[in-house]
Amino acid sequence: MPRIEVSDETYEKIKHQLSGGDEIKPGEALRIAIVDNRGLTFVGFMDLGGDSEWIMIKRARCIIQWGTSKHIAELGNGPLPNTRLGATKTILVRRNNIILVQQVCGDWYE
Repeated sequence: MPRIEVSDETYEKIKHQLSGGDEIKPGEALRIAIVDNRGLTFVGFMDLGGDSEWIMIKRARCIIQWGTSKHIAELGNGPLPNTRLGATKTILVRRNNIILVQQVCGDWYE
């Protein structure tokens, strides 16, 4: 895996953000995000406002298998019976790696 170099200032911002734990704050909506051009997809709480280079996805779960027959939009009301999800973890992704974002609802944490 390639190493990402960040400035001391960016490192301190990221460290500060991560210290907030999994507490969901106003503006952090439950969304699905495709974060690279190969379809790596996560569902979690994120705030897309601000100008940070990094977006924190709280309680992120990788959508290993969408389980849809038509399109990712079928997941708007929650996972389907054939949807497979990874473990929960707070992650950071680069803003410019986000390909698609869809706000969703439903129970993604059973």
